[in-house]
Amino acid sequence: QKERATSEWGWKLVSFIPRQELSLLTWSFITPSLLLYGALLTILLPISLYLGRLRFRNQKAEAAIVAAKGDWEKTFDAVPELIAIIDTNHQLRRVNKAMAAALGQTPQQCIGQTCFEAIHNSDEPHPDCPHSALLANGQPHQEEIVEDRLGGDFLVTVSPLHDSEGRLTGSVHVARDISESKRSQQRLQGLKELTEELLGHGGSLQQKLHFITDGIVKVFGADFARIWHIYPGDRCDSGCLHATMTSNPHICRHHDRCLHLLASSGRYSHLDGEGHCRVPFDCYEIGRIASGAEKSFITNDVCHDPRIHDHAWAKELGLQAFAGYRLLSPDARPIGVLALFSKNTLSPEEDVLLAGLANTTSHVMQTARAEAALLEAHDRMQATLDNVDAMIYITDVDTYEILMINQYGRDLFGVVEGQKCWQVLQKDQSGPCPFCMIRNGPSPASETIRTQVWETQNTINQRWYEIHDTKIRWIDDRIVRLQVATDVTARKENEEKLHEYASVQKTLLREVNHRVKNNLAAIIGMLNMEERRLVSKDVADYSEALHDLVARIHGLAMVHSLLTASEWLPLKISYLCEEVARAALHGLPRTKEIALTVHDSPALIGSSQAHHLALVINELTTNTLKYSLGSRETARIDIAIAEQEGDLVTIVFQDDGPGYPADICAGDMSKVSTGMEIVQGIITSSLQGRVHFSNDNGAVTGFTFKNELDSEM
Repeated sequence: QKERATSEWGWKLVSFIPRQELSLLTWSFITPSLLLYGALLTILLPISLYLGRLRFRNQKAEAAIVAAKGDWEKTFDAVPELIAIIDTNHQLRRVNKAMAAALGQTPQQCIGQTCFEAIHNSDEPHPDCPHSALLANGQPHQEEIVEDRLGGDFLVTVSPLHDSEGRLTGSVHVARDISESKRSQQRLQGLKELTEELLGHGGSLQQKLHFITDGIVKVFGADFARIWHIYPGDRCDSGCLHATMTSNPHICRHHDRCLHLLASSGRYSHLDGEGHCRVPFDCYEIGRIASGAEKSFITNDVCHDPRIHDHAWAKELGLQAFAGYRLLSPDARPIGVLALFSKNTLSPEEDVLLAGLANTTSHVMQTARAEAALLEAHDRMQATLDNVDAMIYITDVDTYEILMINQYGRDLFGVVEGQKCWQVLQKDQSGPCPFCMIRNGPSPASETIRTQVWETQNTINQRWYEIHDTKIRWIDDRIVRLQVATDVTARKENEEKLHEYASVQKTLLREVNHRVKNNLAAIIGMLNMEERRLVSKDVADYSEALHDLVARIHGLAMVHSLLTASEWLPLKISYLCEEVARAALHGLPRTKEIALTVHDSPALIGSSQAHHLALVINELTTNTLKYSLGSRETARIDIAIAEQEGDLVTIVFQDDGPGYPADICAGDMSKVSTGMEIVQGIITSSLQGRVHFSNDNGAVTGFTFKNELDSEM
């Protein structure tokens, strides 16, 4: 078999021998030769096959290496960061396409140039060159470098390259563009500074809003920015462009709500443009944002966005983006719009930042509204105090600075707000007046409200004044001094003239003086009570509080007039109740009617208790006015007086309204109004009595007190 196989290989080999050579051989020599060739082929053929397979494997490896090299080059060129391989002589050995494009060259053109020539256009390395630092210590380095030639800020990272023997041959230089990140940081810092400056800005609302629009133009690079505030229409009948339209789709339909342009910065800074100084509610992009029809409005294609009103105008100015934000109150009511146009696109991040700034703007508007309401309330209080026939002024307990003085005081001493009281209300004083009772009383930090009363002669006009001095909490929450100075010069003169008069006349004079002081003390007490209650309430309640306060003062005036007419003799309780109740009912609208029934009683009351009883009846009648009628046209009040043993008097005041809340009837007075607090306080403290609140087809107030008529007489 071996010979046969050898012969077969031999014949295969013979087939490759040229015929002319084969013809020279004799048949006798063919077989041995073939046997020799077969043996040789048996040895050489496996070697040949192995070498072929090895060559095939090398070819595949070379192809894989070539493919890997291509993949690496594709990846190298696809990376957006600017990458370069730099040798120890600062020469560029390879750069990716991003780096070459940034340098304005091809990758081949970059090779061989020094990095500082190609990148920085310099004859020497950059002062903060991280590659130089790497060459110095062989360690990786990272630096932030601003390179105008590459158009921004870059974070440059270099990593060392070594040969097979560990020698440093250069570095991989990677530059990542952080310009947008830096701009974001700058925007955030700009907004932070804007907010901080805004909180400390003491100007008007319009000045603050202009400060915001200036900041938007500066921080966000807006072409122009504007802020509108919602107010009632003020030009509807005086030629407003929008109010006169009859066929335009943007006809003004809400004259009670109009967007008033209060601030504009950038390309347009004027506020009197015919088309934009007033924008109709729910019209155009601004009005639709205000109404909520467009709750979120941001576009980076203002030249084609159908929501933008004038595409031609936007294209002419090269505008690209618009953003508008609805400004809301804490209870989600629309109060205005903040909007801007920009020649650059607005990113989602910028949208978030602008939305936050819009919230800040809403807060500024709300604060301004509150301040305006507070100022209005202050003006009303000032007007009330200006009608008091006594000098009333408020001073700081620490500095003695006059914070407020009424017209009576200004007529005497001029405009003295902001000056020290002892310098302008007296003369020849080197410090606080020695007779000042507050100065010699509790420490300035004390909140004690006990009224100090004394008389003094003014060193400027030589007039005598009775001073009522107490401490209250001011509108900015600090403790201040409230002083009421009543001119008693005439009384002092009369006291001297009447010194020799009969004791009855002196007694009467002391009684008048006592009543005047009681009235002033009552006024001050009510002011303090109202002030304490209003600290925790919204400023809008101030008007109603002042109205109630005036009603109480009228009640005091009524009983004072009654006592004066009777020469301070005892009054019938039924007569006093009827007169006070009828005076309180004068505030009733003409379309309403309250029937008053006062049951006659012979019981009398002295002057010292008449004031307290008058205040109680006044408050109960006022309470009926507020809560009894409701939607009804008529109501009734019934007052019954009964005398009991032990000089006790019981009065029952009843109306036919909805009655008292259950918690009041149960004795819980924690949530009662000021009026009911006054009723309870006077009955239990001033009259030393007891009171009970109940319901019986209406509100029933029953109270009992001891009549001190005998002790007065």
